[in-house]
Amino acid sequence: MSDTEYTALKNSLSTKNQAAVETKKNDSTGGSTGSTANLATSGAWQFVYQLGTDASAIKGLGALNLSGTLPNGQSLMLSMAPWTSGNTQINPTINFALRNTSVSVIANGSVQTVQENRSGQDMPLNLAISNPTLSLSADQVTNLTSQQDFNGVLVWTIQNVPVMPR
Repeated sequence: MSDTEYTALKNSLSTKNQAAVETKKNDSTGGSTGSTANLATSGAWQFVYQLGTDASAIKGLGALNLSGTLPNGQSLMLSMAPWTSGNTQINPTINFALRNTSVSVIANGSVQTVQENRSGQDMPLNLAISNPTLSLSADQVTNLTSQQDFNGVLVWTIQNVPVMPR
């Protein structure tokens, strides 16, 4: 992620989350193994909603593919900014399974830990994430109109695992 992209994402977060992300960015200088973290993503999800129907569990089509290496002592983090269509904005929640763990990410810019590696060795990441569900609150559904396309971005980052005081 470029510095410009990072700054734009950080500025979309609340002040509290901006400080947390800046701290994590400054702390992410390397894992305990000295290995280099890497992550590549491909694919996309598509969600189709029919006005007037239940918006609490809209099934997604497609798959996201993650590949790379998560070194020991590092975490895979996920955030999602609000989705936009012209001047309209929504904050959906997306739920999916990752390595038999349920993940829920809200489009409010908050950063969530998805996977921690405390195994003592590098963890390969070769994942296809499919069958997501998207949910919208009733007040957000009232802002939707027919033939409206929203775009959203998931931001994956790799950070050092926080060391807990003993």
